[in-house]
Amino acid sequence: MGNRPGRVPWSPEASTAVAEAWAHGDVLDGDVIEGEEWHWSDNPLAETLVVMADPVHAAGICLRLAVSEDEDTAECGALAAVGLLEEHPHAHPAFAAVIAAARAHPYAGIRSYADDLDALKPEEAD
Repeated sequence: MGNRPGRVPWSPEASTAVAEAWAHGDVLDGDVIEGEEWHWSDNPLAETLVVMADPVHAAGICLRLAVSEDEDTAECGALAAVGLLEEHPHAHPAFAAVIAAARAHPYAGIRSYADDLDALKPEEAD
């Protein structure tokens, strides 16, 4: 495999499938494999999206999750947005709706992600 894969074609169906998979929180955190808790990543959704989707589609998935009234689901979307912007700071404008959704969320823990996302905005070039 050698090289990190480029962006693959991303369809609305793929976005729906990924968003539905994470619709009730992190699907990979706390799974039990052979009797032991298994933890793949601190941010598996971001790691999945960073190699599979372009940032605009990834932002759409994050938004779909971040607007959820379910705290775990919203946290998955907001946390993934942070991970994605760490990798793609130039995509900050695509995440404006995610930032707004996080800032307006009823749970304070989700609202705090808006500040994290704002902090990832790249400096303006002179």
